[in-house]
Amino acid sequence: MTGRIHAPGAPPEGLLGSAGLRRLADAGLEAAAASGAVAAEVVLQRDWGGLTRFANCEIHQNVWVEDLVARVRAVTADGRVGVAGAHGFHAADVAGAADAAVALARISPPDPEFPGLAGPAKAGPVPVDDATLWLSPADRAAAVGAALAQVPRGHDAAGAYRTGGSELAVVTSAGQRAYTPLSSAELTLVVMGPNSSGYAEAGGRSASDVDPAATARTAVAKARAATDPVEVAPGTWPVVLEPAATGTLVQFLSYLGFGGRDWLEGRAFTSRRLGEQVVDAKVTIVDDAAAANTLGVPFDYEGPPKQRVELIRDGVARAVGHDRHSAARAGTRSTGHGL
Repeated sequence: MTGRIHAPGAPPEGLLGSAGLRRLADAGLEAAAASGAVAAEVVLQRDWGGLTRFANCEIHQNVWVEDLVARVRAVTADGRVGVAGAHGFHAADVAGAADAAVALARISPPDPEFPGLAGPAKAGPVPVDDATLWLSPADRAAAVGAALAQVPRGHDAAGAYRTGGSELAVVTSAGQRAYTPLSSAELTLVVMGPNSSGYAEAGGRSASDVDPAATARTAVAKARAATDPVEVAPGTWPVVLEPAATGTLVQFLSYLGFGGRDWLEGRAFTSRRLGEQVVDAKVTIVDDAAAANTLGVPFDYEGPPKQRVELIRDGVARAVGHDRHSAARAGTRSTGHGL
C-alpha cells in the first residue's frame, strides 16, 4: 500500500529554507501586531518523511507524510499571553493562528511571571544529509530487503524503516531569528523464533548511519540466544541494559526530576537536593543536544541556544534544565529546554 498525506498547496520537494519560513513567520508577526499584540513569537516546524513497515518478513505498508505546524504566542500590553496553532503552508494559515492567539490572550488572566520573548542569539549548525531527506520508497525497500535477507528459515521479522527530515524556525518580535534543518533515519525490528524473540535498532542523522544487515543480525543473534527460555527463581540478578532500555529509563527520569518547573515546585526527585547524592556513584547523566550521536537541534522552541547540562555527576544531582519561564523564577538563564 502506498499513501501520501499532503497539505493543500504544499510546496514541491525541497527545503523551504530560512527565507521561506521567515516569510511565513513575518505574516504571523504582522497579523499579531495588527490585532493589537505588543509582542509575538512564531514557531514553525515542517516535518516530512517516508515510513516502510514490514511484518512476516514482507513489506506491507509504505507511507509518505508532510506537514507544517505554526504556533503563535501573542502578548498584550497588560501582560496577557495567548497561544494558538494551525497546520498549513500558506501565510494566511500563520496569520490566522496569530489572530486566534491575540483573541485568546485578551480573555486570559495576566501572567506576572512571563519573562518576555527571546532576543537575538546564535546557535551552532547541525549536520544534514540531503540524500536522507528525500530517500525514495525503493531505497527504503532495498534496505528492508537487506535486513530480511539475514533472517533464517523458521524465524519471522517485523519492524519499520523511517527516513526524512524537518525544518524548525523560531522568530520573535524581540529579534530572534533561528532556523535549522534536520535529517534522520531509523530502523527498528523484532526477529521471532519458535519460542523466543530478539530486538534491534539503529539510527542517526543519515541513512548511512544505518546498517540494515548488521542490525538484523543483532536481532537474530538475540532470538537464537533466547531459544528455549527457562524459569528462574525469584531473587536479585545482575542485569546489563542496552542503550535502548537505558534510554527509556533516562527518559522517564527526565520527566520526574530534570525539568526546571517541576524542580521549582517541589515535584522532582532532585528538588532541594542539588549537591546531594541521589543515585549510585557510577551514574553520570548529561544532556547535550549537540553531541555527535544525538538527533538534537541547536536551539529550543523559544529560541535560546541549547546548553550542555550536567544533570548528575558520579551520582550527585548537579543541575536541571530550564526554559525562559522557569529560569526567570530560579534567577538564572535558560538552558535551551523550552518546549
